Amino acid sequence: MKIKNLIRFISFLKPYKSSFIVAILCLIVIDLLSLSFPLGMKFLVDNVLVNENLGLLNLLFFSMVILVLFRTIFSFLLRFVMLLLSQKVEIDIATRFYKHLLSLSLKFFERRLTGELISRIKDIDEIQTAVNRVILNLSNNLFSILIFTGACLYINRFLTLIMFGFLVILGIFILLISPLLRESSYQRMERNADFFAYICESLSGIRTVKTFVAENRASRQAKRFLIRFEQSFFKEASLKQVSDETTKFLIFIANLFVFWFGGQLVIKGSLTLGSLLAFTLLFDSMMQPWEELSSLNDDFQRAFAATERFYEIFDIVPDIKDGRINLSQVKGRIEFKDVYFSYDGKENVLSEINLAILSGMTVALVGKSGAGKSTLSYLIPRFYDPTSGSVLIDGINIRDITIKSLRNQIAVVSQDPFLFSGTIRENLAFGKIGAKEEEIYYASKMANADEFILQFSKSYETRIGERGLTLSGGQRQRISIARAILKDTPILILDEATSSCDLESERLIQEALSHLIKGKTTIIIAHRLSTIKQADIIFVLDRGKIVETGNHKELIEKDGLYRHLYEDMVIL
Repeated sequence: MKIKNLIRFISFLKPYKSSFIVAILCLIVIDLLSLSFPLGMKFLVDNVLVNENLGLLNLLFFSMVILVLFRTIFSFLLRFVMLLLSQKVEIDIATRFYKHLLSLSLKFFERRLTGELISRIKDIDEIQTAVNRVILNLSNNLFSILIFTGACLYINRFLTLIMFGFLVILGIFILLISPLLRESSYQRMERNADFFAYICESLSGIRTVKTFVAENRASRQAKRFLIRFEQSFFKEASLKQVSDETTKFLIFIANLFVFWFGGQLVIKGSLTLGSLLAFTLLFDSMMQPWEELSSLNDDFQRAFAATERFYEIFDIVPDIKDGRINLSQVKGRIEFKDVYFSYDGKENVLSEINLAILSGMTVALVGKSGAGKSTLSYLIPRFYDPTSGSVLIDGINIRDITIKSLRNQIAVVSQDPFLFSGTIRENLAFGKIGAKEEEIYYASKMANADEFILQFSKSYETRIGERGLTLSGGQRQRISIARAILKDTPILILDEATSSCDLESERLIQEALSHLIKGKTTIIIAHRLSTIKQADIIFVLDRGKIVETGNHKELIEKDGLYRHLYEDMVIL
């Protein structure tokens, strides 16, 4: 296990170091005030009670009350500071982690389950809580040990030596059990992630689950994941219980030995009764931080395991590097120069792609499923980068353009539109920050979406549920198209944009799109002939290569792959 990950995580707390300093100062004051009770008891037994001094007893009583009051005030201040600090730190780190996730490419998310990533965010709470305890309690406990050790040495060195003998045994035990605690914590977090990932995935695909009447099957699978998690949780909890109880046992035995040897010293007259009482109280006070250090070790091991999982994601460097050129006033000329692309680094999905799309031109990408049409279009907004070769917009390599300015010039409508769980208005406005009411209404009307929107009782304020499940496929698609219309970019990518629409809706949308695409560079991926015929140029792909180029009439006359696709009704 690499302790450097925990140290790195602690560096996140630098902006809040002043709060930590206040907290540590409070702890120091609390420790110093804690000395008042055992030393006060020594003074009570050896001086006040022996001399039967009532005035001194009253003075001691009121002094102790004042000291306890101050200790309570500082304890309250400590808890307040730590509560405020914990909230700020957790929000800050979780936000930075989420921002880092958003910076990663689609290739990363294709290899990870959503639930598993969410579990990593949940780990932050565990790490942050542990780190807070580690920093504060470690500082406090080390200071407490120094203070109480000094006081114990002052009272009796022999008893102090006995005490340290047991502490050495306790320290060896902690070192031996630490790797087991760390391993069990990591395993518990991993299995929790597996369970969480399955639940998120099955709920996201609830329609499929219900279609195949697989509720019982899904429930049994969830139970299997949960049992595995509970087994790892039981193992971790059992080890923690062994650690805690062993620590308490050793401390209790040490206390008995101190009492036994101390009693002998009192009987022999080499130690006063007040000194033995004070030493016993100091011993109890000193064992508390040692007991907390044992418990703190459990937090350490959980923090070690959680930080390892945290940095497995946080250390991933985005494979899409940001450029430096801000793209503005785009004409929309797109070029692919000798482009190759592979998802796994082994098999090329695209090969030898060379094409030029003039500004304002509408082109269609045609081919059988898996030919590479969508992949080719997704290289333009840099959802992926080519394995080799280059993609240019207005003569500029898109690798040199800032991702934000590049994607601000491109609107994408995919065949599987994603809608958020808010209102229809919020989903439409997602395409343009600060969109005006009239712009939203115009975009929805152009996409033939206003017809069904106005039929809802709450119209544009209708909440559509997670992923827009309350809407039909065609309705979701039309909202997605309206969102792209609202964005109003010089480059438009329509990936099966009308695949979920009925023929009447498609006709109305095509009519709207025919006005929308004027002056825009448009890439259309479609199977329907009605969509393809309007293209200036059609690129036919087969196994990742462009095998034919031309308009509809020219390609039909060539009697090549395009004509065969048309005749086989692959193109409808």
